[in-house]
Amino acid sequence: MDRVNCYFPISTSEVKELYIAQQFEEQFELLLTIEDQKGRRQCPLERDVYSIGSHRDCDIRLCSQFVSKHHAILVRNPPGDVSYYRISDGDLDGNPSANGLLINGRKRQSYDLQDKDEILFGPQVRLIYYVVKKLAD
Repeated sequence: MDRVNCYFPISTSEVKELYIAQQFEEQFELLLTIEDQKGRRQCPLERDVYSIGSHRDCDIRLCSQFVSKHHAILVRNPPGDVSYYRISDGDLDGNPSANGLLINGRKRQSYDLQDKDEILFGPQVRLIYYVVKKLAD
């Protein structure tokens, strides 16, 4: 059987965005520091979507009576976007959480995260988003 090569057109700006995203991922890693009733722990961010809440099915599970079962969604932004992750209050169906999100002291429905942003879910429950430069091998 003959091999057929398929080519898909891609714009210069798309190539640039992919290159920037690749360079970023080679040099930096994205982390969440989680603080709740279980203590303090870190979660590296590598996937495209994370569910956050107190339900056992959530990707990032928070332990507190003030955290909704499905409190928030964390979604990776498209390549080339400066933020890389957007957090939104509520679940994938658009239902808001009971207590909402406080990000850097302000109530927000959604927000593009930047290095050292603090997300409060309730008393003594917070996440801190970090962009960390990888150490050279």
